[in-house]
Order: sequence, then C-alpha cells, then structure tokens
Amino acid sequence: MDTRHDTPTMVNTLMTRLGFVMAFYFIFTASFLVSAQTLADTVITNSATATYTLSGQDDTQTTNTVNTTVVGFCDVNITPDGDATSPAYNLRAYPGDVLTLEYQLTNTGNTVSVFDVSTLVASADGLSPLTRVVNDTNANGLVDTGEVAVTQVTLAAAETRSLLIELSLSDEPAAVGVFSVNLTGSCESQPDVRDENNASRIMVLLDGVSNFVKTSTPAAGAVLSPGDDVVYDLTFTVNETILSNITLTDVLSPFLNAPNALLVEVDGVSVNNAASYDANTHQVTVSLSSLAPNANVLVRISTSVTDDAAGNLSIPNTAALRYDNGENTSNTVAHTTLAICDVLVSPDGSLNTPAYQLIALPGEIVTLPYTLLNTGNVTSTYELVASLQAASSVTPQSVSIVHDVNDNGVVDTNEPVITQASLAANASLSALIVVTLPADILSVGDVFINLSASCSDDINKVDNNNISQIILPVGGFSAPEKTALPATGTALAPGDAVRYTIEFSANGRDLTNVTITDPLDAYLDAPTNYTQTTVTDTDNNLSANVTARYDAQTHTMSWQFDRIPAGMTVQLRVDTSVRIDAPITGSITNTACITDSETVCTNTVIHDLAPTQILLEKTASPQTVHIGETLRYTLSIINPSDSADLTTLTLSDDLPEHVTYQTNSSRVVYPNGDVAELEPVVAGQGLTWVFDGLASGETLRVSFDVTVDASALNDDEIVNTALVSAKDAAERVIAEAADSVSTPVELGVFEARSVLMGTVYIDVNGNDRFDAHEDQPVEGVRLYLSDGRSLISDSFGRYTFLDLTPGIESLRVDVTTLPARLLKETRTETKTGLWRVVLNPGLIAQQDIPFLPAEANLVINQVLNVEMGPVALSKRVLAVDDSGVTMRVVIDVTDSLKQLEITEALPANAILVSPISVDRNDVKVDGLTVALGDVQAGYSVAFHYTVAPVDEPKSLLTAPLIRWSFR
Repeated sequence: MDTRHDTPTMVNTLMTRLGFVMAFYFIFTASFLVSAQTLADTVITNSATATYTLSGQDDTQTTNTVNTTVVGFCDVNITPDGDATSPAYNLRAYPGDVLTLEYQLTNTGNTVSVFDVSTLVASADGLSPLTRVVNDTNANGLVDTGEVAVTQVTLAAAETRSLLIELSLSDEPAAVGVFSVNLTGSCESQPDVRDENNASRIMVLLDGVSNFVKTSTPAAGAVLSPGDDVVYDLTFTVNETILSNITLTDVLSPFLNAPNALLVEVDGVSVNNAASYDANTHQVTVSLSSLAPNANVLVRISTSVTDDAAGNLSIPNTAALRYDNGENTSNTVAHTTLAICDVLVSPDGSLNTPAYQLIALPGEIVTLPYTLLNTGNVTSTYELVASLQAASSVTPQSVSIVHDVNDNGVVDTNEPVITQASLAANASLSALIVVTLPADILSVGDVFINLSASCSDDINKVDNNNISQIILPVGGFSAPEKTALPATGTALAPGDAVRYTIEFSANGRDLTNVTITDPLDAYLDAPTNYTQTTVTDTDNNLSANVTARYDAQTHTMSWQFDRIPAGMTVQLRVDTSVRIDAPITGSITNTACITDSETVCTNTVIHDLAPTQILLEKTASPQTVHIGETLRYTLSIINPSDSADLTTLTLSDDLPEHVTYQTNSSRVVYPNGDVAELEPVVAGQGLTWVFDGLASGETLRVSFDVTVDASALNDDEIVNTALVSAKDAAERVIAEAADSVSTPVELGVFEARSVLMGTVYIDVNGNDRFDAHEDQPVEGVRLYLSDGRSLISDSFGRYTFLDLTPGIESLRVDVTTLPARLLKETRTETKTGLWRVVLNPGLIAQQDIPFLPAEANLVINQVLNVEMGPVALSKRVLAVDDSGVTMRVVIDVTDSLKQLEITEALPANAILVSPISVDRNDVKVDGLTVALGDVQAGYSVAFHYTVAPVDEPKSLLTAPLIRWSFR
C-alpha cells in the first residue's frame, strides 16, 4: 500500500491523541491541588511536554502555559462529633458541679477566617445550666487563670484551637435530670457554613441519701416504764450515686440499756459485723465501706429502758449519717418515762410467818423496826398506818409510828410520830411501830400488828404484808423438841444404845406444876440412866428441882417440876438400848408430852431396826488340779457396812468325796490383820469353825488345804459348797449365806495317750493302699506334727509318733525332702502335703503317705506373673510330654520404651530343647535373649520354647531378666 500520503494524517491523529491525554492529565492535576486546600490566591502555573517516536524518529512537543489562581473559601470542623444517639460526651454530674467539655475547632478552609462559636442547651427536664465557651490557650483541658470566654475565634487555614465548654450546674437538690449541650461554630463571612453536630449529654443525678428517717416501737411520744423494750428503726435510700465510707452513729440515752440486738440490712440482706456498741459512750456505730445507688438500708437497734430510769424523763434519740462528701441527720424520736409511785416496807410478814415474833409481858412497850423504801422512780408521799389484825386475841393499850431518825431502833427524844413520809426515788426511811401492851396480868394471847404504806395519790400502790406477832404467853413454854443419839434415821441393831433428849424453854412467866411423860417403845429396854434431882440452865444461870421415875408396867419415863423459872431452858435425858430379842425388821418410835395448863407433845423420833445380813465368798487355787495335788480353799465372811454387828458365827464346809482335808492346814485372818492357826471340828467330810462375832463392815477369812484323791478320775470337776450362819443372843439364826466353787480335774499321767503311724510309699499298683510286695517304700521323707515334733521315714518308708494327745492332729510333709515324685491325692488331704488325723485315746491311728508312680501322666498348670514398671510378663507351663516341658511367655508394655530386651532364665538342672520361637518377625532372638527393640505403648508379643529337666527341678518357673532404656 502506498502510505506516503497518509503520514500527515497519522501524525495529526497521534498528536490529537496526545493532546487528549495531556488535557486529561492537566485536569487531574488541578483537581488534586484544590482538594488539598491550597491557600487562596495561590497561582498554579502548568504546561505539558510529550515525547514520542514517529517513523523511527524521536520527537518532543510542549504545550502552552496555563496559570490558575486558587479562589479562597471558609470551612469549619469541630470535634468530637455527637448527636442524641451517640453524644460527644456522656457524663454524670450532681447539683452544684462545674463541668468542662473539651473540643477542637479546626479551620478546614484555605484562608484566614473568623468563626462564631456558641452553645445550645436543650432539656426536657427544664435544666438550664450556665454555659460559656473558654479559649483553652494551653490546651490542657482546664479553665486556667487568664483564660477567658470567647464568642469568636480567628484561625489561619488548617489551624486548630482547643475550646472548653464550662457548665455550672445549679446547687438546688431538685435540679436533677438530663440536658444536652452543643458547641456550634460558623464562618462569620458565610453563616450558613457551620458545624453543629457536637452535642453532649449530661445526666444530673441526685447525690447522697433520701428519706433518712427514724421510727420506733413503741411509737414516738409513747410513755415507757422501766424495763420496757424499745426498738429504733433507721431507714434511708441511697440516691443515684455510689456512697463510700458510710458511718451511721446513734448515741443512746443513759437510761437505755445496752442493745440486746443490732441488725443491719441492705436491700433486705443482713450485713454481719457491721454494727457495734460502745458501753462507755452509749454509742451505736454502723460502718459500711460502700453502698450502691438506690440501695435501701435498715438499721435496727433493740434496747430497753433501765430499771432505775427516773419518772417524767424525756428520752430523745437522733442519728447522724456521714459519708464521703456529705452528711445527714435523722429526725428525733422521743419518749417519756412513766412516773411510778411504789413503796417497799421490810421486813415482810404474814400471820403464818411473821416479820417479828416476840414474847412480851403485860404492860411492856414493844418497838418493831421497819424500813420504808421508795421503789418508784419519782419523789412520792406515802400514807402510813399501823393496824391491828383480826387474828389478834389481845388489844394493845396504844399503837403509834415513830420516825427513827438516827436509825438506832430505839425511840429517842424528839423523834416524831408520823402518819406520812415523803421520799425521793430510791430513798429510804426507818420507822418504829411502838406497841404498849395492856397491863392486866391475866392478859394472854397474841397481838398481830401490821405496818402498811400506800401512795398518797394512788391508794392501790400499797405494801401491807408486814405483819408481826407479839406473844403474851400463858405461863407458857416454847414448843418442845426431842432429839436422839444416834440421830433419827440411823438404823439400830439389837443391843444398840440410844439416848433421847427432851428440850423446852419457859417463856415470859414462871411455869408451875409441869409434868413430862415419855413412853418408851416396846423394843427398848428399861432406862439405864436418866435426868433427875436438879436441872440446870448454865447459859441463863437458872435451875429447877425435878422428880423422875420409871414405870416398868407402862414402860413410861416421867418427870415432875413444881416450878420452872421464866426464861429457863430445860433439858431432860434418858439412856436405854434396843432389846436383844427385837425383831430383825421394823422401827422404834419415841414421843414425849409436856403438860402445864395444856398438854403439848414433842416431835416423834424414829429409828429403823438395822438389817442383819452376812456374805460368803469362796475361791479355790489353783484353778485346775491333777490327781494327788493340793487344792486350797479360801472362805471370806463379810459383814456389810449397813448391817448390824454379828455374834456367834458358825462356818461349815462339807467336803466332796474326791478330796481329803490336810490336818493343821487351817488358817484364819481376822479383821485386824492377825493370822492364827485354828483347826475346825472334823466329822467325816464335814468341817466346822465357830467364831465369837463380826462387827459391821468387817471381813474374816478362813483358808485350808485338801488333797485330790484318785477317785477324782471319775469326775470332770470338784464342786465344794460352804455355809456360814450368825445367831443372836436368843440363839436365833439372824443371817446366813452360802457359796460354791468348781475346780476342773486334769488327768495328767492318768490320761490314755494315742499313737500315729504310717508308711511313705510310691503307689505303684495305684490301688490307694500300701502293698508291701508291689509298692515302693520311700526313705528320708520328713514328717511334722503341729507341736513341732518331726521324724524321717526309715528304709521301709515307715514312721511312728508315740505319746500323742487325743484329738485332731495335723500331719505335714516337708516338701524339701520329697523324692522326684508328686504326692498322690487322698480323701483326707485338704492342702498339698497336709493331713488331718483323728487320734482316739489309747488307740493307734494310721496315715500313709502315697506318691504317684514315675509312669503316671501328669498335668502341670503353673503360671508366673512378673510386673516391672511398664512391662508385665506372664510365663505359663503349656505342656509336658516325653520331649520336655513347653513354656509360653507373653509380654505387654504400657509405655513407650527403647531397646526392650528379655533374657529367659532356665530353671536349675534343665536344658533348652527347642529354641525360642516368637510370633513376630521384627524380633531378634539370640539363644535365651529376645531383643524387642523400640516399642510403643500397648505393645504385646508372645514366644515359646521347650526345656527338659535333667533331674526334675523343684520349680520350672523362674523369673527372666528384663532390660530397657527410657526415651
């Protein structure tokens, strides 16, 4: 084709294309520079050069120069961004807080610009904090001295300024809720160019606690009595903040006792060891390290009013609550103590148990001291009355109450008669009831006088149980009393002595024509001694003449006094004893009576008759005996400590027919330890000893010897019984006892012995018995008995054990002495080489020991298990035939091992017949060594071989040698 005319066209086409390309390049570059915010009024100069090859020639073309001036514009960016769903800051604050929010304002335009800045606050809760925008000149996020509020900021292009929004929250507790604050910035030259998506969210929370309230049970204002329980409840709710280092204190009134219970609950859950009480300061303290927002707290203090709390007293109670950055005080709960009028008059007294019981004479002035105590809790006035009680049989001439000012129990000059008394709480007053008795000498009987005190303003508060008794006796005497020696309740035995004592006192007047009678019990003897002629009271230096007599017919002792001086104490005694013929059981009683113008009897004294008993204990030594030996019997006669003394003891022992008493062998050990020879009276097999007696609590022992006769062969044991009896003076048997003892008899040399014999042999014909012409005796086999005796079978295979004890005997073969044969099983065999043989007295028992013949077919089932660490080996005798014994060995490995090697050990006197054969190809065998190499956990292999015993080894199973090394 002829292309000459086409060349310009191609060049033009190429240039056109290059121009397009360059135009595209310039546009791209300009766009890039503008996006990089080149400063305003910057002139951008640009031209393009293209280099190309055309028709093999290199050429260069350059475009014209284009100048572009960058136009200035304003733009702004504030960070951090934020909106309602994702605020720039999301803060919690409390009333009174001052917050600072840090922002960055950047001039994102390309020229110096002035920006207007302001804040916008929005709140659905009506919150309107004070706000201002502060120029954070040192960019430290804090409003420092010298940093001022701004409404405009001038920035060069790309310059950034730190701004702070300062928020001042109202300190009103109710100023809580949520508000948003937004920092807006706009170009002064272009107000529509602005950044206002920088909202932050502030939640103003209520801090501290709410509803810090104290309540009580009983409710505030209630009137409390001493001892009443009081429960204080303190409750509060934590506001919307975490409280730290909380301390609640509550100082209790001194008139409240220490709390008997302290409870602290947070949201209904008890907090242990949070509360304490200081007894010195009366303060309850509750300490908590922290409390979560909205927590509900209950503190309960359980106490009570002290018993000594005064009346009309106010008991207030207020609690304080402190925590980090705050404190609160509860309301005050107050109670009033009840004003109590009460009185105690002492001593107390009733008609049956008077406060005072005095004996006085007609015309005498008697003073009775009393004490009045104000047991109420306020100062009170009391009405005092001394009144005569209805039980009185004598009317006093006069009765009055005197204030015993000096508390000496005597009416002194100027001590006033009173009908009222005013006392402060816990104060006391001494008072005397002064009673003038009638002067009539014939007046007799009682005066019962009572002192009562009642509150003047409350007659129901009265103490009137303070009765005293004044006795005007009828020539009288005090209530007589009888005692005894031994004391009442002591048991008496026949012959025991007893002393009775009668005592009484003449009262305020002389006694005349007094008679005392004392009938003695029928079981008592006539008195051996009694009081007579003169009775003397040395304490009061008084005496009286008395006439005494004993009437044997009525068994009565009596005394007669013409006169007994007033105030004298009379004691009369009579000595007697229990009759010898008194019964063994029953009791002895005694009562005396005194007659003046009336008859009064004493108390009754009772003695039980002592029980009479005796004990006998018999022992024998030794515990078992042989024919011809000495047997010693010991008899212990015991009189228990609660028994009466015994007299005329008779001890008898009828010996059994199989023993003979050894003369002069009797010994007696008396209660005092003395030992004496005392032969019994012997009558045939009967032995008798007689003793004078045995006191209560004493023991007497008799021992003697007997010889065991040959006739004891006919009995298994010797039984012996003894009897002891005690008689009284009337020859009555009042106590007896018996005891027996049994002694087994061992026959010893008289016992028939047994013989054990037999033959050790090879049972050639297999008929299970020894045939001398066919079976083969075995020599040299050792046989043992259970007692250790042994012997060896002779050349005829025979053995004989003599002088054996009848019974079941164990015969054991010493396996180390066996020939090259196996023992044959027999019907009596329970264990290899062991027989149980019954030995009868005087008879011969036979037990042969058979062995299997050499040609017998044997079945051997033997296993040897060896375990060494991770290697377990089991060796078994598999078969026995003419060629030898086949052994099988199995090895199991539980861990990975290196170079495991097993070397078998042949039993003594055995040779290897066939080499070791292994069931795996990777195992190397060298004679008796099996090299298994490196093996893994769970590896298992088995091999077998045959050995032939040269001389029948004792054991075919010997442990191999096992080697390996760890990985």
